[in-house]
Amino acid sequence: MITRRAFGIGALLGAGAFATGFALSRWGRDKSPTPRGATGDSTRSIAGDPAIPSSSAETADQAADFHFTDQHGEERRLSDWDGSVRVVNFWATWCPPCVHEIPMLVSVQELFRAQGVQLIGVAVDDPDGAFAMAKELGMNYPTMADARRTLDLLHTYGNRAAALPFTAFVDRWGTIRDRHTGELTLEQTREKIRSLLP
Repeated sequence: MITRRAFGIGALLGAGAFATGFALSRWGRDKSPTPRGATGDSTRSIAGDPAIPSSSAETADQAADFHFTDQHGEERRLSDWDGSVRVVNFWATWCPPCVHEIPMLVSVQELFRAQGVQLIGVAVDDPDGAFAMAKELGMNYPTMADARRTLDLLHTYGNRAAALPFTAFVDRWGTIRDRHTGELTLEQTREKIRSLLP
């Protein structure tokens, strides 16, 4: 459940991100086509425009390493989990499908932890709001929160339209093997992870 404080923070961030995100998403649309898939309102760009949910394994790129301080105050890097399958999920407190997806991701982390799978959250948000929501939702995987840096990471990980939620599936060797724009189901997430396990 979203608290009034988190909702207020999300509203302010959403309004503040609109101007920046609007230009960014327009630029992204000019540079690359919108991913194809089923239409719906389950995905929003940073600008608040509807985006099209999709999955793509077209390009295999090395996942860029990044450092962050997680919700527990621990210094982390993506490379801390080299040798593990990593699921990098971009989200925001003001994005309803992102928030709806988190309990499912919590259960996936629990289900696959022993098999060397690590989820990592990347919040397009301020740390106070994102970390409060992470605690409220019982997030059992680390998340970073930095609105400016995460926009850059969204692009680096292949999401030029800046649509949320967005998830990249990274194999044990650090290669992005799949990308999904839009809310994932439990079945989709399990299938994508299992395809990367030995």
